[in-house]
Amino acid sequence: MIEALQKLGYYVNFIANGHLPTILNSGFPVNAATALITIPSSARQIKLSDRRQMRQVRLDFRKQKQVLVYEYMYRKNGDEKWSDRLITTSSRGNIIAPLEQPFGMK
Repeated sequence: MIEALQKLGYYVNFIANGHLPTILNSGFPVNAATALITIPSSARQIKLSDRRQMRQVRLDFRKQKQVLVYEYMYRKNGDEKWSDRLITTSSRGNIIAPLEQPFGMK
């Protein structure tokens, strides 16, 4: 039984890929974080700008204090389906490509 739980814990950890909410939802206990975990609020001062290459945009937004990782998704205007979740550690210079015009952000 212990071996099965260890394998299951490894599987959950592998699938979650460090995504804390997924790990917490699994029901497994987690070790105390070494630093204060701050969940970011919605992005503010979002700026999309054209890039030199076609079908690319640059995404910039206001940096939040004590936030190490940001997640975002995008979609084409009028489309129901959003992109896969994208992860970045920077609030500046995130390139989204390839795109079809027009598009929206979430």
